[in-house]
Amino acid sequence: MSALPEDDPDGLRYVARVIELIGEQREKRGWSSLKLSEVSGVHHSVISRAENGERIPGVPVLVRLCRALDVRFSDLCREVEKSW
Repeated sequence: MSALPEDDPDGLRYVARVIELIGEQREKRGWSSLKLSEVSGVHHSVISRAENGERIPGVPVLVRLCRALDVRFSDLCREVEKSW
């Protein structure tokens, strides 16, 4: 994985972008956040707060969301890194 930019030492912008991509995948399927919650087993409020930028979930939660959407977490990370 490439180094984080100096202006994002904690990786918060990186993770926020991964969350945006998860939201894009959710919308692409026409799913509501409630539907993603049902399929992934992640509480609806966690998804909602993450997509609204109010909470940064951990990697295990992000992986569960990706699996529910049938996308690889590593592919989303590569997508984020393309823009660094």
